[in-house]
Amino acid sequence: MSRISTSEKKFNVLVLDRSRTVQGLMQRMIESACRPAAVWTTSRPNDAFNKMQTTKFDLVMLDWELAAKTNLLSDIKKIKGKKIMVIITTLELTEEKIDIAIKSGAHNCINKPFDVDFFKTIMIQTRKNYIDIVKANA
Repeated sequence: MSRISTSEKKFNVLVLDRSRTVQGLMQRMIESACRPAAVWTTSRPNDAFNKMQTTKFDLVMLDWELAAKTNLLSDIKKIKGKKIMVIITTLELTEEKIDIAIKSGAHNCINKPFDVDFFKTIMIQTRKNYIDIVKANA
């Protein structure tokens, strides 16, 4: 599995998940797949939204349950001047959830527990897509 070149811009990711264990797992996998990467983790939607106001994140990994309890996904899309990709993570990935997530502005959905190789592949592809979007809008 290839990695993005270290000469490229640091990939800034916010992980919002209820479980500290899942946060740590995602952080390690993202840092492994997308060097260089800076990963910030939290289980608090308000902290996440406040951090997004002051920090340029390229990607937000958003737990379905936290997204469902808040308006965070729609709030992310309202942050002016920032293009932030969103991937929803869930324990129960269904066609209905995928449809709701994509229609709400998410770029992808991933089922928990994670298959490590699949997760890393998604991270590499997401970073590549983000770089392509930034270049196209430059």
